[in-house]
Amino acid sequence: KEYGMDIELSEDEDYERADAQDMVNAFGMALSTGIDCPDILVLDDMKAYQMDIGAIAGNGAFTDLGPFLDASALLKREDYLENALACYEYQGQLVGIPCEISLRTIAGRASELGQEPGWTLAELIDYASAHPEGQLFGGAVQGSVLQDCLTLGLDDFLDWDTGQCRFDSEDFRAFLTFAGTFPAEYDYQAESRSNPEMIQAGDVLLYQARINDFYGIQEHQAMFQGPVVYIGYPAAEGSGCIAECSGALAISAKSRNPEAAWEFVEYYLERASKWRASFPTRKAVLDRQMEAAVTVSYYLDEEGNPLLDAGGNPVPKSLGGYAWSVGSESTMYRTATKEEVSCIKELIGAARPVSVAEGRIMDIIREEAQPFFLGQKSAEEAADIIQSRVQNYLDER
Repeated sequence: KEYGMDIELSEDEDYERADAQDMVNAFGMALSTGIDCPDILVLDDMKAYQMDIGAIAGNGAFTDLGPFLDASALLKREDYLENALACYEYQGQLVGIPCEISLRTIAGRASELGQEPGWTLAELIDYASAHPEGQLFGGAVQGSVLQDCLTLGLDDFLDWDTGQCRFDSEDFRAFLTFAGTFPAEYDYQAESRSNPEMIQAGDVLLYQARINDFYGIQEHQAMFQGPVVYIGYPAAEGSGCIAECSGALAISAKSRNPEAAWEFVEYYLERASKWRASFPTRKAVLDRQMEAAVTVSYYLDEEGNPLLDAGGNPVPKSLGGYAWSVGSESTMYRTATKEEVSCIKELIGAARPVSVAEGRIMDIIREEAQPFFLGQKSAEEAADIIQSRVQNYLDER
């Protein structure tokens, strides 16, 4: 559904899930014992199977790549964005080096939210309450509000350093009550407009943006009909921008020849920027991408001269574009401004990842909030159960 496709699951879905879990369990056993364990591991695939890389790293399953990177003649630690490396740093060890980074954040009208990114969960609730005529997000329902508002907002209710949580607090009960005011389901058939079109009309307040280049900001400005602030997901501190890093390879701690494995990883990383589909994590490559974004490029003929249009003007290369609904006229991107590029660069520098542990805590919250949404439990009862289950998870982890 997320990509506009209807996918019909087979009747053997439960068996397929069981097979997948069996594979995950077998792979975990190989990591811990070294039996049939590959030397090089693709961390993207491990994340796709919801494997807790942080917990696995804590059990000593990965080789620390820090010393290899520090000794490399091709790469240097300072070549990379610090927060990109931090995505794969656990207990002082660097288990992977990502080559790409993309962003997820929340955009809104700067005229209403101000120019500075970052807000708390309480501030988001106040903003929604002040605009009862508009949907918070397009298609917002109880479950999505719960997910979207707590994506980075978990820090309001737990302390990762001490392993203690407070989901039984008045603040969390108030948030559950807020999420419960939204419908259980959204009637997509009753709305023919796209999400951006509803934002432009003022019927939707915020937009959950995925940013992979320096041009999408133009679309966001168009839908909000003016300056945009990337206010971010609610968070106790910081911009609330999520970093999604990819392209990282790890080396098993059980590898018989980690030096040879590193040679391959180093070779891959040195060339990986050529294959990127998002922002590169190497600073020099990102700087070149930023410079290209503000430079007009033209189509050239076989002799290297600019192609001219009917008026005799050079034809600029297409930068892509957007259309908000089927049949609507597409709008082409223009060359980015330095201000737009600077805005995105700041978001890249401030972004932080969401860990698998946070995802599993969200699973607990979603599961135990459902009886409250159905009227089977009070907010206090649901919050107490969430508190107990999350605390048990933190203790075990």
